[in-house]
Order: sequence, then structure tokens, then C-alpha cells
Amino acid sequence: MKRALIIVIGVLIIPFIGLLYYQFFVFHITGTNPGTRQVSNISPFIDINFNKALDEDNIEVNVVEAPITGYDVVNEKTLRIGLGPMDARQEYTIEISKIHSKKGEELVNKTVRFTAKQIPFEKLPKSQKEAILKAQDSSNGSKADPILTHLPYDGLNYKLEALYENDSLTIHAELILTAADIRIDREGAIEQYKTQVKDYIASIGFRPDDYNIQYEVTEPGIY
Repeated sequence: MKRALIIVIGVLIIPFIGLLYYQFFVFHITGTNPGTRQVSNISPFIDINFNKALDEDNIEVNVVEAPITGYDVVNEKTLRIGLGPMDARQEYTIEISKIHSKKGEELVNKTVRFTAKQIPFEKLPKSQKEAILKAQDSSNGSKADPILTHLPYDGLNYKLEALYENDSLTIHAELILTAADIRIDREGAIEQYKTQVKDYIASIGFRPDDYNIQYEVTEPGIY
């Protein structure tokens, strides 16, 4: 009976010991910030966290399918990957070809995948909001455009989101037609909703003519 109990205890403890050993002694990625399901298309960076201090001089990062602007080690155990403009709903991949801990341990060919989402400025982590605001003060690039703090936006008859093409900011405007619009005056409704889009941009302090606005018409049977 005692022998059986010892065997059961051993079976339960051994995996736990193995997990503890991995957590504390094996060099590995512990997670990302924001999480891979919460990366906004306007996120200026993603932090990849490790369980041990990193060797800043022994890191290789490849651009597989991600607009990487650079990388740096922060707080010893975090690899911060700078991100350029991204398209919402697009999947991106960052590949860490090689990275070493300060004790000489090596990880190779580690990938981080995420799909950029339409997460508005006010819902970003504090560190990311601060980085975007700092960029607005120091850069004239599309990534720093202050209109990003107001996008995405849902109006009554339209939806707006920020997109990037060739590193340039584009405002994608989805015009949502109703069945009545189709029956009465389809083209008139489209022009009316385009005007509403421009009026909204003007109402938040920007000139509509300063932006490339791409319109997409969605009809009732599709929407």
C-alpha cells in the first residue's frame, strides 16, 4: 500500500518538478506584451519577454512578414521589436534567428505570429500610447499622424479605419447603404455618406483633403 502511494506521489511530483526546472533553468520565451491576440495595427512595438537576461550583442532578427523598424533590449529580459505601419486583419510573423542569454544559452529559429487588429488608441497599453504620442512630437511620418487616435470609428452610415499602402496612411471608408437607399437614390446616398465622412474628419480638427480616403460601398445583401 505504501509503495503504491509512493508511486502515485512520484507520478504527480515528477511533472511538477520538470515544469519548475523549465521555468527557472531553461532559457525560453515567457510571453509577449501585448499578447499576440491584442496587437493593434497602430502598435509601435511588441515586447517579447524571456526568463533570463539577454546578451544585447548576440541577437539576430529576420523580417519574415512583419514591418520591423528595429529592435532593442529593455529591462534586461525583454526584446522590444519596433513595428512600422500594419494593415488590420493581416497576419504578421517575426522570426528570431538567434538570441543568447548573458550566460551563453542560445535559442534559434523562434517565431512570433500575430494578426493586427483594429484596436483604438485609448485601449492600447500605457507604454504604447506614450510611444505614439512621443512620435507625434518628433516625426512627421504617417505612423505619427494624430488622426490615428480617432480611428477606427463607426458612424451611423459608415465605418472608418486606418490602412497603410507603401508606408503611406490611407483612410478606408466603408459606406453602408440601406434597402431604402437602393430603392430611392443609390448614387445620392453614396454622395451623402461621403460628405458625412468628410464632415466627421473636419469635426475632429483635420482637413479631409489632406488624406487619401478610399471608399467601399456595402449594400444590404452583402453587409
